[in-house]
This record gives sequence, C-alpha cells and structure tokens, in this order.
Amino acid sequence: AMPRGGGAMPPGGWLPQGPHPCGPYPAGACGGQMPPHQPQPPGGAWQQPGPPPTSPRRPPGEPRYGPDGMPLEAEAAAADADLGGAEAELFCLELGGTALRPDFPQELRRVGGGDRGLTIGRAVQKRLHWEALQEGVSQYVSREHFRIERRRDGGPNRGFCVLPLGSNLMWLVRNGERRELREQGALPLENGDVLQLFTGGTDDTPYGQNFKGTLYWMFFESG
Repeated sequence: AMPRGGGAMPPGGWLPQGPHPCGPYPAGACGGQMPPHQPQPPGGAWQQPGPPPTSPRRPPGEPRYGPDGMPLEAEAAAADADLGGAEAELFCLELGGTALRPDFPQELRRVGGGDRGLTIGRAVQKRLHWEALQEGVSQYVSREHFRIERRRDGGPNRGFCVLPLGSNLMWLVRNGERRELREQGALPLENGDVLQLFTGGTDDTPYGQNFKGTLYWMFFESG
C-alpha cells in the first residue's frame, strides 16, 4: 500500500483555508462521511498565498503554443463547443501553491464549472498548466487528472463530488485533515475543500524529499 501523507511542515507553510476571493460562498452541502484520514502534522497555521502579481508573463496578443505544438488561443472556445455551449457557473476551482510561477496572475488561476461538471488536467486547461506551473511540475499532472461532478444520489441537495481519473497521487484536505484519493471512486466535496496534487516527493507524500512545491485546487460552491 502507498504511504499516506504526513511529516513535518515544509518551508512556506501548509495550505490555505477559509474565506477566498472566489466567494462569498455558503457552507458546502455535499454531505456524506469522510473516509479515514490523516491529521494535519504539527507545525503551525495554514498560510494564504502572497499578493497577486500585476501583469502576465507574456505581452497580450503574442501567439502562444503548448508543449505539443498546438495553439492555445482557441482552447476555451473549443471546450464550450464540445460541451454544447456555456452554462451557468455553480462552483469554481482556484489553483494555488508554491509550485506555481510567482508572476502568474491571480485572476487567471480560477476555473468555473456548472451542472455538467468539470475535468482538470494538462490536456484540458493547456494554457493554464503550461503558463502557471514552474519547470518540472507538469509531469505530475495527468492529461485528465480529476473530475468534479454533480452527485446523482437523488437527494434534495445533491452537491458535488470529486473523481480521480489518473494514477497520480492526490489528496483531499478538509479542516486541516488530509485523505489520499486514488482508486477510491467519487467522494463528496464541501465548500472550501482543498484538492492537493503530488509533486514528486520520494516517499509518495505531499512534502517528501525532492518534492517540487505545493500544488492544489480549492473548491468553492456558489449559492
């Protein structure tokens, strides 16, 4: 079995929690029980990311191409076309962590989703992952890493859940407690949950030796 995340607090603190610029959002209504989890290791409070930079890394209008040589400009339009057009935003995910380029604008880190759900991965948000991640980090992000979906349990308040899609490690962090997500099936999400991605720690933990920094998505559900 793979070891669970743990260990001492890394330089720069842990992950953020609490109110966020995506909000305000009400408390999550996904419900459900968390599976067994690991407590947050001792070592201090979570820290918020630093202030957003004021300008992008490349001049506006400059042609942009991904590592596969394909243009990135039509990415959003193509995604909308594949989904049958834009839909009302019901939740958002915001990218964060020390594995991001420090000059990547805060306003470009947010991705919204609706009733049809949202897939996160290098093949889906090509521009975001190519421009936002520091060198050597993208290898730990799957082409389709995970998906946010509506819960279909028939309840009066269905909420959303997260479904891991690849073999790369990731963790669900809630109230400072972390649980590994891999081959677990869909798990319910609550407002403010953090989906933390593995970045190369040699012991398969979030902060293992030689890890490339923290990388996570924060989930916020709209009213």
